[in-house]
Amino acid sequence: MTTRGIDRTLVADCPFCLIIDGQAPATIVHDWSDAVAIVPLGPVVEGHTLVVPKTHVSDFADDPDVTGATARRAAQLCRDLDLVHANLITSKGVHATQSVWHLHLHLVPRTANDGLALPWHSGRSRKAAYNATWARIRDLGTHMPADTLHRNAMIWRAVNGALDAAGTPALDRLETP
Repeated sequence: MTTRGIDRTLVADCPFCLIIDGQAPATIVHDWSDAVAIVPLGPVVEGHTLVVPKTHVSDFADDPDVTGATARRAAQLCRDLDLVHANLITSKGVHATQSVWHLHLHLVPRTANDGLALPWHSGRSRKAAYNATWARIRDLGTHMPADTLHRNAMIWRAVNGALDAAGTPALDRLETP
């Protein structure tokens, strides 16, 4: 199988390779020399687009150069569409929700209260996440008086955010006192 304008072998049973080769239908949003933007079969919101390289690579780690070029195309499309809020999502492996073994980037426009949950939401409650964060802060500061520990925790929460957008502790940004 050959691609239009790309001198690479594509995978015969890959749905994106079939689209790129013109053997399968797709709604094309934009067609570049090295990538194509298409509407997915089940868009999660209006404007959800897949940016797919014309070179077959299985995931973002397979070929960093292709991944970078594809991300650049997604960024260009985001700017061209004047998206103010958007997610750019890709996956590597079945446990990371990859379902098609050809690199593709989901460009997902976002709006306030769109109800779209990110796929990596932990499912833990905010209270459980807060308690875990507070326990970590408490353990790191056992040598401090309670009022100092509380003040430092409040400062840390205000500056770094105790919870990330998904409600999980942002402990990777926590530094010991």
